[in-house]
Amino acid sequence: MMMYIEPVSEQRINVTTQVNIYLTGVPSNQNMTTTEQEVFESLFYTLLQSRLETVDVGILEVVVDAQINDPQFDADSPFDSSQSDTNNGGGETKLLSSVLQLVTNVTLTYSDPPPEGWRDWSIYLTSWIESFGPTMVDIFTDPKHKLYPNQEFFNTISDVSGTNVVPPNTDPTMSPTLAPTYLGAPEYKKPLVTGWQLRMAALALALNENTSISRLSLQSNMFTSEGVEYLIVCLVCNSTIDVVDLEGNSPIDPRILDELCGILQSRGVPNHSNKLELLLERIRGNDPNLTQLDLRGMGIGQEDNDAIMDALAGNAYLRKVDLSDNMIDDDGVSALSLALADNTSITHMCLAENRITSIGAEYLLCALDTNDTIVDVDLAGNSIDAGVMDELNHALKQRRTVDGY
Repeated sequence: MMMYIEPVSEQRINVTTQVNIYLTGVPSNQNMTTTEQEVFESLFYTLLQSRLETVDVGILEVVVDAQINDPQFDADSPFDSSQSDTNNGGGETKLLSSVLQLVTNVTLTYSDPPPEGWRDWSIYLTSWIESFGPTMVDIFTDPKHKLYPNQEFFNTISDVSGTNVVPPNTDPTMSPTLAPTYLGAPEYKKPLVTGWQLRMAALALALNENTSISRLSLQSNMFTSEGVEYLIVCLVCNSTIDVVDLEGNSPIDPRILDELCGILQSRGVPNHSNKLELLLERIRGNDPNLTQLDLRGMGIGQEDNDAIMDALAGNAYLRKVDLSDNMIDDDGVSALSLALADNTSITHMCLAENRITSIGAEYLLCALDTNDTIVDVDLAGNSIDAGVMDELNHALKQRRTVDGY
C-alpha cells in the first residue's frame, strides 16, 4: 500500500472512490507479489499526484484491493485476452496476452465545494489513468528509464487502462462534466518515493506537529525536487519554520525553489535570509535560467558577503548582478574582486548605495586586469574620490567601445 498521510483541516472532505485498472501483457494466471504491488501503488500514486495538483485536490492513499486474472469482458472489448491466432495451425485458440484486473481504491481530499465542473471522481480517475498509461508502460518495460523498477512481472506489459467501477451519473438535467485540459504526459516524471525522499516525507510528517523549530538546515544531503515538494506540503500546516537551507543537495527544479521561497516570504517574519539562501542554491547549481540576480536592499553585509562572492565565482550563467542599497564595504569589494577573477559571465555589476570607498574602487580596478567580461560597474552613492572613479570609468568605457556596448 502506497500511503501519504496529509493533515486534513475541518474544511477538507475525504472521499474514497474505486476504479478498475487493467494491466495487459502480464504473466498468465499470476498475481503481483506484495513487493510488486507496492511498486505499482507507489508509481500510480506518484503519477496521479501530479494530475490532482492541477485541480487543487490531494491524494491520501492508493490501495489495490483485489487482483483478478483474465477477467471476463464483452466480446468486442479491446481487453479480450483469448483470441484466435490465424498463424497457429489446427484452428486452436492461443492466449495472445494475459490481463490482470486491479480493483483499486483511491482516497482523495479536497476543499468544499469540489472543483468546478466536477460530477463523479471516477470519471476523472479513469481519464487520468488513460492519460498516463503509456508513461507507466515505458517505466515498467524500459531498463534505460531512470524510474525502471526492475521487476520481472512488469517487463512484458503492453497497456495500462482503466474503467469506472460504478457508471458515472449521466442525468441530462445535470451540467456536463468539463473535459480535462491537463491530460497527457507529465512535464517531468517524478521518481518513486524511496531513499532520501522517504526521509524527507518522514521529516515533513514530524514537522506537521512541531511548533518550536523555526530554522531548518538540510545542507549537503541528497534531497531532490520530490523531497522538497514534501516539505512544501508540510509548510502549509507548519507556520513556525521561516528559514530553510538546502545548500549542497541535488539540483532542485527552480520552479519548486520559487514556490518554497514564496511560502516563506509570505510569513510575517523577516524573509531576506530565505530568499538569499534559495538564490544562492540556484547560483551554486549553475541554474541556466538565472541570468540576472537582484539582491537590492537585502541588508547584505559581512555575514553574507563571503557566501555570495564564493557562489558568484563559480557561476557560468549570470550576466547582471544588482547588489545596490546594501551594507557592502571595502572588505566586501575585495572578496568580490577575487570572485570576478574566476567569473567569466558577469558583464554588469551594480554596487550603488553601499559603504564603498576609494579603496574598494581600486580593488575593482585591479580585478579588471584579470577579468575581461565586466563592461559596466555602478558605484553611485558611495564615497569614492573623483580621480579613482574617473580611472575606473575610463577603463570600462574602453571595453564598451571595443565590445560594441
